[in-house]
Amino acid sequence: MDQATELLGQVEHLLLRPLHRSSLQALAAFLVWYVIYQRYFHPLRKFPGPFFASLTVFWRLSNILTFRQSLNDYALHKKYGPVFRDGPNSLSVADPRALEPIYGTRNELNKTPWYLIMDPDNTGEDYSVFSSRKAEQHKRLKKRIASAVCLITLSSVDE
Repeated sequence: MDQATELLGQVEHLLLRPLHRSSLQALAAFLVWYVIYQRYFHPLRKFPGPFFASLTVFWRLSNILTFRQSLNDYALHKKYGPVFRDGPNSLSVADPRALEPIYGTRNELNKTPWYLIMDPDNTGEDYSVFSSRKAEQHKRLKKRIASAVCLITLSSVDE
């Protein structure tokens, strides 16, 4: 029994050692590829921002958890300008002129999956003007309620 245990230990050692090495090499190669992609090939690469913000959401999360997000954003906007990269797939925008192309009535941008949280029946379908993600569908749904929420109608209700 002792010899069998010793033999099993040697076999395990021989099998796992190269596996550990290969796994570490694969992990290192992936991390190098990820950093290079995020910094040089990602669609948001042209926007300045903190190095770690371009790689992970943990940078933003640490700002939120330490209650310093607004202070850090203010300082980073002073450093990088009105638009900076604050995450691997996100930007912080402090220029009111940027709101129109992003949120304006004529934009053709599709919304992210985050908006599905507003889906009324939780099916993932785009049934509401708030949860619709496709620009075409959002435009069609918004047309139904546009007269009720236009500025003239709202200002008359306010009086």
